[in-house]
Amino acid sequence: MLFRSVPLIKKAIHSGTDDQRYWCFKVLGKLGGASVLKTLEEIVCSRDYEEKIRTYALSGVQEVRDPKAIPIFLKNLDSDLWVLRAQAAKALMEEEREPQKLLIRAMIKGSRSVRYWGAQVLKEIALEKHISLLEELLKSSDLDLRFHTISILGRIRNKTSVHLIAEILMDNQWY
Repeated sequence: MLFRSVPLIKKAIHSGTDDQRYWCFKVLGKLGGASVLKTLEEIVCSRDYEEKIRTYALSGVQEVRDPKAIPIFLKNLDSDLWVLRAQAAKALMEEEREPQKLLIRAMIKGSRSVRYWGAQVLKEIALEKHISLLEELLKSSDLDLRFHTISILGRIRNKTSVHLIAEILMDNQWY
């Protein structure tokens, strides 16, 4: 069904109204699934497309219910567009498959933007079972990353997280 619809979807994306374009990307993601992720990612990440088209394409990625979509959201936490960073963060917060481990890895290797947005996401979705992963971030020499980790642990609110926060705040690097 999708393949018969592709010419119509392409036509609407190129010459349709903004509403038609938006919904075409949503339909493309929903019907195409993982098979359209590469195309959608290319559009989202390309500066050759206008901002709204890139956000529509990321909305299409959000319709794909496949773990392969998570790296696209992670990549966009460092997008050149604020709106894509915010949209990717929201998508990660709503992600049914747990992105916490991949998100923590991205924060370790990523830019300040990835760390900031990753922390915003983890404040909403980190659970007690993720504390051991967060402990790895506390071992970093990067104070910015450690600060974000403390704020995430503060949202978990259990004995282990409180103990870790108290322990790290006794470190002389904070004073």
